[in-house]
This record gives sequence, structure tokens and C-alpha cells, in this order.
Amino acid sequence: PTALTKVGCLAMTSAGERESREQVLERANAEAQRCLAAGEHQAAAEYLTQLLLAEPSNPAYQTMMRRLLSDVEDPLALAPLSNPLDLNVAVRHAFILGEMGRSIDATGLMLDVLAAVPGIPTWVWIARWLDAHDGPIDATTLGALSQKLALAVRTGKAHLGDAGTTPVLVVGELLQRKAPRHVELGLYVVTLFRQAGKLRRAAEIAEQLLSVERTWRTLVALAAVQREQFNFPAAIKHLEQAAKLERNEASTFLDLGDIQLTLGEFERAREAYSQALALRPDKAWAKSSLLLCRYFLEGDTLHLEALRRTAASGEQRAQELLSRLEKPAWVGYLPTPLDPETAALSAAIETLKQHPAVDTEQEAANIRLNVSQLGAPSLQLGFIVGVRLLGHRAKLSLGIQRIPEPDPRVSTGQPLFSVWRYDGATAVAALPPPTADVEPQIAAIAYTPYELGAWWRLAKQQAQTLAPTNVSDLLACLVHIPLPKPPDSSEYELIIQPHDWVQRVQIASCLLIANLDEGWQGSVRQAALESLLNGPVDWTTNAALVALAGIARHEPELAETIRPLFAGLQDRVPRDGSFSCMLHPLACLWGSLPGASPHLRGDLWRLKSRVEIASRRAQAGNA
Repeated sequence: PTALTKVGCLAMTSAGERESREQVLERANAEAQRCLAAGEHQAAAEYLTQLLLAEPSNPAYQTMMRRLLSDVEDPLALAPLSNPLDLNVAVRHAFILGEMGRSIDATGLMLDVLAAVPGIPTWVWIARWLDAHDGPIDATTLGALSQKLALAVRTGKAHLGDAGTTPVLVVGELLQRKAPRHVELGLYVVTLFRQAGKLRRAAEIAEQLLSVERTWRTLVALAAVQREQFNFPAAIKHLEQAAKLERNEASTFLDLGDIQLTLGEFERAREAYSQALALRPDKAWAKSSLLLCRYFLEGDTLHLEALRRTAASGEQRAQELLSRLEKPAWVGYLPTPLDPETAALSAAIETLKQHPAVDTEQEAANIRLNVSQLGAPSLQLGFIVGVRLLGHRAKLSLGIQRIPEPDPRVSTGQPLFSVWRYDGATAVAALPPPTADVEPQIAAIAYTPYELGAWWRLAKQQAQTLAPTNVSDLLACLVHIPLPKPPDSSEYELIIQPHDWVQRVQIASCLLIANLDEGWQGSVRQAALESLLNGPVDWTTNAALVALAGIARHEPELAETIRPLFAGLQDRVPRDGSFSCMLHPLACLWGSLPGASPHLRGDLWRLKSRVEIASRRAQAGNA
């Protein structure tokens, strides 16, 4: 039986292992039947426990166990509990309790088992036990079960990640349905679903609790879910209602301030943080947040200097806010693409993964996607990279419903270089593949962790091996993306997805261009980077913005010259509410330039948040 425990818990990974497992189960089944017939009750119980551990929903095994229980005077004597608990005995004891109608006791014991052995399959019995329970569950028992749930979540998450929390979510929801008016349990279940990212269900339970008890805690719980869904108007409404019920609770005003600050409503944020400080004068979070609000509103750099001093002292909120202001996305880290088409293209690549490459060897797979608007042509490059990495051949066609206004295909002015041209709504590379091998210089940058300052230094070093005449080769690499190294290489660990690799190559190429020569007026780098800014709106535009920000940050004498290039892109922002891939990097990078005013930074903070919220709200809508 001990050996069977291990076999029963193993996943089947080969025909040989499956055969061995089936043989072991057959022998155990035969022994269980023999012991039943011979009246060897304890031995039969042990064999049947092993069978149920392997296949807890097997009706034949359950029937045999019930027959055994009916044959003995005291079924629980077959599973005497000890300290510490023996796994097999505890599972058997829980099964017996369930058969005796003691559903809640059985559930509690099985939660103990689940906490000790995350993912143990016998947890599925809990659904049957709770479904059979008709009476009320007292508050003390529910509190004890909540504690068991909490322990099972911690151990499940630690050992199995998100998969380890799934059983606890199911059990928690079952308990909440049995006791829908028990607010404490319901609030805990809401927290469980929030932590699992299942926000829609969390919101439903929170709204149900609010209908049972309209108090500060239920209003705040619902607001917390809505905040994570990026439904900020609803979250603000419920927090304001909560503040009226508990006027001395500083945390409510902190939450209100945080939301308003995220939205760029600095005056309202300042008011909320001031109210929090009136209640809790020692609250460092509110003090740091208030400094940033005053910097944006009053335009006084003394507030920013105070925030920097606070951050230097180790205060975490000040450090976070300073990082968001001075090392945002595109400066401190490289964000994943926010383009709405990315998910569909990634899903198409995942679909191809399910098929061997030989399936498209003779005839390329035809992938057609309908999208709401014309997007960045570099999105297709990510798809091409993903397909080639899989060894597949595929043709991508897009059904485009509308063209944003102004038309992102149309260049402004007369760019000296062009990397894209359009045939109707189809983007085509305007340059042939590079003639010189510049891939080593690009790879030396693209395979390292992204941080603008670090990449600038690498680009400056790598550009020493290049000449200004390599500008055409570097521009060609923007639309002819070299494949990354194989997925089993150590360098590949940095690559999140094919689209991420495209961004890395394009930014590395533009940073190399920015270091091909010096000065600005009449330089090769000016001609190339301004051409990218003025060409079709694309990820190549974003890469040029990163390079220009690098110039302004590391060559401060050119900051005044570079800044108007960012301002000029405002005319290319869609006027019809369409998504534009350049909005997010424009807001992040422009605000990071030396000499940016507090008021401009505040406007760009608001723009950045607007783009991020719209994108994340769309993603959270499916959670």
C-alpha cells in the first residue's frame, strides 16, 4: 500500500508508466476484494484508501468502501486519527465522516489534508459533502474553516503556484454559497478570487455581500475589486460612501488619493491625502504622495527635491513615486506591447504550436484576423518571428475595419529614409535586407536586461565598430528582424515573446544609430531618427523616441533641440479615440527629458495613465 500511494500520485507521462500504474491498481483492487470477502476489514480499508487516492471519483472503489463501512460496527475505528496525522488515515477518516453525514467535519479534515498535500485529488469529495449539507453552519465553524482555507492557499501557492490555489477557490465559493449571509467568510472568498485574478466573480460576490450588509467593510471590498478592474469611477463612488460611514478611517482616504493620483486628478488626490494626514499625521505614504501632488499643482521643484530626500531615506512610497516619474516604462524597463492586436496574434502563434512543422511544409497556413483598426505594421513582424521559430510557414492577412484619423500611414514632411511603405492597408518593408552584418552589435544589446542608461552605454561601445555608412543596414534591421537564439539558450530567457524580441531589436538598432556620429544638425543620426519620427506610425517610431530620449539624457546640450521633436508628434495623436502605439512611449519618454516642466510632466502623467488604464481595463474585462 505504501508504494501504491506514490504511484497513485504520479502523473502518467509514458505508456510504460501507465501500464505499471494500471497493474498496481489491478493488484490493489484484487487484494481489496479478497480482504472484503475474507472479513479482513482493516486491510481492505487500507487497500481501498490507496485506490481512492489514485482515482477518488471511481464509483466502483467508492461502492466497495461503502460496502466495507456497512460491514463494521464502528466505521471510524478503521481510521483512528493520530498526531501527527497519517495521510492515508486522514483521507479515509474524512471519507467515513462524509458517509456518516458529518459533512462539515469531513470538509474541515480534508482541508487539513489539502494544506499538507497541495493538489491531492481527494479534495473533490468536498463538493459532494457540502451539497448534501442542508442545515445552517454556525459562525464559529465558518471562522475555523476560513482559517483552514487560508493555510491551504499558502501551502498550495508555495508548492504548485496558481494551480495549487484552484481547489481552495472552489471550496471557498461552495462554502460561501452555503452561507451567503456570513460576511466575514464572504469577504475572505472575495480576497481569494482577487488574488487569483478572477475579478468578475470577486465583484459578483462583493456586490452580494453589499446587499446583505451595507457597511464600510463591504463598500471597501467592492471598491478594491473595481479598482483592480480599472473601473475607477465605481471604485471612487463606493470609497466616498465608505468614508461617510467611517469618517475616522484614514485608509479610505489613502485609497481615494491613490486612485485620483493614478488618474492625474492631482487636486482631488491632494485633498484626499490631506484628509488622511489629518487623521494619521505620521502616515508616510500620504506625506510622500502629497509631495508629488504639490509638485504637479504648484510647479515648485522644492517638492520634488523633498520627495527625492524622502526616497533616499528609504521610504518605499517615495521611492515608488520617484521611479514612476523619473524611470517610467521605456526608461527603467521595457513594457510588453499594449497594442490590442497583440493578444490575437500571440494566440495564432500558440495555435500553430499545436501542429508539427511538417503540416505547413508544402502549403503555408493561412491566418486571417479581423481587427477594429489599422495597427502598427511591426505587429506582423512579431508574428513572423514566432512562426519562423516554430519552423512553420504561414501567411497573415488582416481584415481592417477602419483607419484612424489622422491616417498613420501618411508621412509628415519629406523623410530622407523610409522603412515602411503601404499598398492600401498592407504595410511592406521599404528597404531590402541589410548587406552588412550588424547583428552581433544588435545582439550584444538586445540580449541584456533593459534599462535605457545601460543600453545607451552598450550602444555607445558597440557603435565604435560601425561607421555612419552602416545606417542603412541598421534601418533595414528594423523591418528585417534577425531571429533570436533558440528557446533552450540562456540568452532566450530574457525574451518574453516574439513581439518583445522585435521591440528589443528595433530599440537596439536605433540606439546604435544614435551613436554612429556626433552633433545634430546635418548628422546621419538626425536624418535617420527624424525620418522614423515622420514616417508611418509604428514601433519603429517608438524605437526612435527611445534613442532621442537617450541623446537628450546623455548629451544635455542637445536637450533643447530634441524636446520639440516630441512636441511635434502631438499632431499625429489620433483625434477619433483610436489606439496609437506611440502614445505610451511618447508620454513616458517626453516627461523624462531634462528640463521638462512640472506642469508638462503632470499632463504626460495623465496621458500615460489614460493609455495604461484603457489597455488594462480591456484585459481585465475577461478576468
